[in-house]
Amino acid sequence: MKAEQDMALYTLSVPRQVGWLRPARKRAQTWLLARAVAAEVRDAVVWVLDAALSSSIDHLMRNPRTDDGSTAEVALHVDDDVVVLTATDHFTWNLDTIATDGVQADEWRTMAGYADQISLTDLGDPAPGSTTTFTAVFNRDT
Repeated sequence: MKAEQDMALYTLSVPRQVGWLRPARKRAQTWLLARAVAAEVRDAVVWVLDAALSSSIDHLMRNPRTDDGSTAEVALHVDDDVVVLTATDHFTWNLDTIATDGVQADEWRTMAGYADQISLTDLGDPAPGSTTTFTAVFNRDT
């Protein structure tokens, strides 16, 4: 029988600069390891976390006027059954780009292979200050 574990929540905030991706991956990997998340699941979560942060940074570089903050944030929730990654931001992904055959659609399909579920709450052409929510769920039983 699996031991009960309290829910754990971790928020990672990084400056929107590519140079911060490596330390962000390392911090997330260390935090997940401390919660006894299996190596295969940790690797998948960290890969998707990197993709989410990269997409946010890419969006900012392409659309500097839409930025309403200087950091990108990702939250990780861990309990006995799942790891949930949530990122709320502006991304290069939207419902139109992930439905095509472009780079964003390829990246989306790759993430779908790493996570057990992914979703995107796309507000279309958001007003300034509006955001898109990306969620990825990873089962802890591999």
